[in-house]
Amino acid sequence: EGLTLVAIDEVVSGTSVIRGHKFSSHALERLAKKQVQSFFGAKINPEEAMQAYRNRLTDLKHEVTYTTIGIEDEKGEQQREKNKGYKRLVKNAQVIPVGIERIITMDNPDFSPVRFRFSHKNKHGRSFYLPVVEEITISREYIEFLKNVARYIGVDPKDVGMVNKARIFDFSGHLSEALTQE
Repeated sequence: EGLTLVAIDEVVSGTSVIRGHKFSSHALERLAKKQVQSFFGAKINPEEAMQAYRNRLTDLKHEVTYTTIGIEDEKGEQQREKNKGYKRLVKNAQVIPVGIERIITMDNPDFSPVRFRFSHKNKHGRSFYLPVVEEITISREYIEFLKNVARYIGVDPKDVGMVNKARIFDFSGHLSEALTQE
């Protein structure tokens, strides 16, 4: 039985969606390499090891499905149209685009429960963050928003809530140090 991972992304240009899919792909590559090394060790020649790695990676890609629900507003339409990588992910059904009038979660900090570690500001004053969770704050307004979304897609709103909070905090432990350090 496979594993299905679903991410929700507020899509302006599509770049963050592409980044998420690349991270997912790199994670599967690292896992395949680790599994082949632990199974065979130094017992096989490099050509056999490479073939075993390719086979395991193919198997993992069939076992693990990573899909993004892309929340799209009109403001980013031109940027998305120019982004070939994003359009390819949509065409391959790896992104399910959901068109809306405006991305309210981008305009309302109460709808963004995860706060990441600040890294720096660039010369234009834009803030950059590391993929390290500093805090998770779930407002009543956010839960009501999720309940409304659940009703809209036909899920019982009583089932809405925060799950795996510890795993959200710990996810950066699965990333390389280069990604989590300033």
